[in-house]
Amino acid sequence: MSSAETRIDENHTPLDAISSRLTPLSGLEFYEMATDYGIDASFALATWAWETGWGTSELWLNSNNPAGITCGDVYCSYDSQKQGLQAMFNLMRYYVNELGRNTVASVREKWSESEDAEMIVQIMEEIHGPNKSS
Repeated sequence: MSSAETRIDENHTPLDAISSRLTPLSGLEFYEMATDYGIDASFALATWAWETGWGTSELWLNSNNPAGITCGDVYCSYDSQKQGLQAMFNLMRYYVNELGRNTVASVREKWSESEDAEMIVQIMEEIHGPNKSS
């Protein structure tokens, strides 16, 4: 059983799974932010889940950094979770709109030093079921 499966079951949505990690935001606010930025919410959620260990990473908990975003040679620190998520959505939007990266693999290739696109897709499939993330 994967980490996403331990948090998502038939009684809870993926947004329920993150709501306790997004205080004072809610899962619905996360979804609305992704939509407002023109980012697929399941891709944003999967990225957040992977990068933060479902909200348990020190970078998220101490610096409100949802995605390992760097400022020069150091990780960025944000005043609030909302501000950190806005930075993540802005970066995602830049990759898609400005750089023309329109697949999970092409975004993750630029975003991350590791080859983790398959893990992001796996989380997206666990959120929606197989073949709904492509």
